[in-house]
Amino acid sequence: MDLLKMALDLLVGLLALIFIMRFLGRKELAQATPLDIIYVLILGGIVEETALDPKKGLSYLITGLLVCSSAIWLFEKAAQRIKLIRKISEGKPEVIIEDGSINWHIAKRAHLDQDEILMLLRMQNVWSVEEVKLGILETNGTISAKKNK
Repeated sequence: MDLLKMALDLLVGLLALIFIMRFLGRKELAQATPLDIIYVLILGGIVEETALDPKKGLSYLITGLLVCSSAIWLFEKAAQRIKLIRKISEGKPEVIIEDGSINWHIAKRAHLDQDEILMLLRMQNVWSVEEVKLGILETNGTISAKKNK
């Protein structure tokens, strides 16, 4: 009986997590921010605790997921309207390459070495830092590059 309850709780929890992530608007993993990963860990913890503790029923799972996902939704709405919250939660794009030169201060703060920067540029079909007039490190970790003419 305990195994059946655990399986049911995990199934309901998984379906709820999928619904919540779709409701919050994430379609691809590439769109996930560090804050989204924290949300997933918290929501996953609620599902795990409910499934493994026989004293906690389905109402605990649903209440926990509703309260937590509502708080996430409210926080994201506040971040859309309040620039300071958005800057803290998402960061801001920064110029990492200018006129073919890497800004190492920004690269070090983002924990990027030269090989990683070159890999990110190759993903934009840029094969050398010298080809870049302006390179912006985006909040999702990619580099948008404008080539020299």
